Amino acid sequence: MNEVSEDGMKWIRQYDEHAEEYDEKIKIYDAFLKIDMMKEREQLMAMVPIEEGSRIVDISIGTAANYIALYNLNLDRVRGVILHGIELSRGMLKVVRRKLEESNLESVLIHADINKKYPFPDNYFDAVTHSGGINTFSDISRAFSEMLRICKLVELYLSLTRASHRHKRKQSLVNG
Repeated sequence: MNEVSEDGMKWIRQYDEHAEEYDEKIKIYDAFLKIDMMKEREQLMAMVPIEEGSRIVDISIGTAANYIALYNLNLDRVRGVILHGIELSRGMLKVVRRKLEESNLESVLIHADINKKYPFPDNYFDAVTHSGGINTFSDISRAFSEMLRICKLVELYLSLTRASHRHKRKQSLVNG
C-alpha cells in the first residue's frame, strides 16, 4: 500500500484494535438504536442487479457485512459474481477473509488507502457499495467521485450511511 494519510493512520489503529469484536459491538449499537442493520443491508443489496460475471466492490468493506447480507439473500445469486473489497485496516481484512471462507464466498481483497485514488480503471464495476464508514474519508466528495468513477452505471451506487444522506442534504441546501 502507498503512503497512508494521517487520517488513514488514525482509522487503521482504531479498526485494527477492534476488528475481532467489531461485529459484536455493532450489534450492541444497533440494539441501542433499535434498528436491524443486517435487515437494512439485505433490503438494499436485493436491489443490486446481479448476473453471473458481475463485478461488485465494497469500499471500506469492514467485516464484509454487505457481502454477508447478499449471501443471506440467496447464495445461488452470488455464485459467479466477482466480489471485491477495499479496506484500510489489515485487522478488518483478516476478519473478512475468515467470514468469507466460512460462507464459501470468494473475494478479491485489497489493502488500500480509501482516501486516495482506487486501484481500478474507470467503469470497472457493475456495482459499488459502501456502508457505515463515510466518516473514515478525509474528503467525502472525492470519495464519492472515486466510487462513481469506477462504477459503470451511476444508478447502481448504494450508500447505507446516515452521514452520506446528511452530506447530500447539505449539498442540496447549498446548491439551491
